[in-house]
Amino acid sequence: MAVYSLDSHKFSTLIVGNSRAVADIARTLTEAEFPFSILVEPMLDDLFGFSDPGGASSILVPSYLQAYVHQFVGDVSEVQRPPDIIIEPSSLPAREKSEMLIEVSDEYPDAVILSSSIGCTATELFAQLGLQNNIVGFNAIALAQHISMMEIAPAMTASEQSIAIAKRFWTSLGFTTESVEDRVGLCSPRILATLINEAAFAVLEKVATAEDIDTAMKLGVNYPKGLLEWADEIGIEVIVALLDALHREYGQERYRPCVLLKQMMRAGRIGKFSGRGFFEYPPQERIA
Repeated sequence: MAVYSLDSHKFSTLIVGNSRAVADIARTLTEAEFPFSILVEPMLDDLFGFSDPGGASSILVPSYLQAYVHQFVGDVSEVQRPPDIIIEPSSLPAREKSEMLIEVSDEYPDAVILSSSIGCTATELFAQLGLQNNIVGFNAIALAQHISMMEIAPAMTASEQSIAIAKRFWTSLGFTTESVEDRVGLCSPRILATLINEAAFAVLEKVATAEDIDTAMKLGVNYPKGLLEWADEIGIEVIVALLDALHREYGQERYRPCVLLKQMMRAGRIGKFSGRGFFEYPPQERIA
């Protein structure tokens, strides 16, 4: 693996995928003036917010990525600078992540892969890829929520140098890093998702309204936000993906996603981004 001068190094980054978390990464890298590219496919498939960027390309661009079309590449051969870091920030399970990463990880075997731990562990992704890249998991929710602490979870196979590079990468972007075990959902996302799930069951069972549940949590336990407001900001589809991953990993009933969350996701009511989740949001309050 290449050796970097970590004190002043502006990491070259390749982001892979088309999830809304890609836009969160791109925004963070742009603010830090880090060079990056976004590997996109000829046709992106999503439920929300697509538009044609203007005719020069066959790529359909999600609204949340339109600000970064100049960083798009359609093939690994178009990347101008070999990446130090490859980021895959989606909530997908390992098998689907590996399908997107196999080509880039083969092309850039020295790059450290940073993978969101929402849908799978870093070690599971390593096993799926069957390659030699060092993989470190991270909390993708922290980016969307503008949280200053970044949980990281190295795969069991990750080298000490790759862990140091991952820590320096996030530190260079203004995060304080905290190492946790390589488990699905890491620490804070896992706890938050299970609390949100319980709140959704309370709504489903008509224990209280969404508004009353959030008020009770803010006033009763001094949470900075109501749990259902949090769900709307993170995205219902992300919460469901995390709960599904926890349920697959542990097989425990406590992680079974509330059917209300699943139905909301199917209806496209995923929260602030779509304009409606547990609450409704006028255009000026929606997440771009």
